[in-house]
Amino acid sequence: MNKNELLKIIIERLQADYSESVNAINETAEIATHEENIAKSKYDTKSIEASYLVEGQLRRNAELEEEITSYQAMRIKTFDQNSRVLLSALIKVEDEDGKIIQFFMGPQAGGMIIDSVQLITPRSPLGQELLGKYVGDEVCVSLDNELKTYKIISLS
Repeated sequence: MNKNELLKIIIERLQADYSESVNAINETAEIATHEENIAKSKYDTKSIEASYLVEGQLRRNAELEEEITSYQAMRIKTFDQNSRVLLSALIKVEDEDGKIIQFFMGPQAGGMIIDSVQLITPRSPLGQELLGKYVGDEVCVSLDNELKTYKIISLS
């Protein structure tokens, strides 16, 4: 998959998540303000609970807006076998079992998987280890209380 296609899919997924988030906020706000949910006693907290949920959803919505903006502003760089790992690198690694794994170094939304390419960020433990490395370098990172070793086999 080429990186421009990958970037387009990332933005589309984030925008879909944003739309779902807006719908959820509207539904939850409706619950919080519906006349049936007005507190009838100090123990009736359905409206208060819904308003807390809206608050959390609004924070997540703001995060999604930031993620979308960061990917829309992202410049796709060209990498070759002599380049260092930086943002927008498509990194192919081999783990200690010989399994080939592909990562895309993005600014945010780490963990998303698109067609067997996993997004990582410079803030993630693996992203921190890979950032600035070259093809042929090995990195070790503790994941799920297990030390994993990856060898960078290509960059694009």
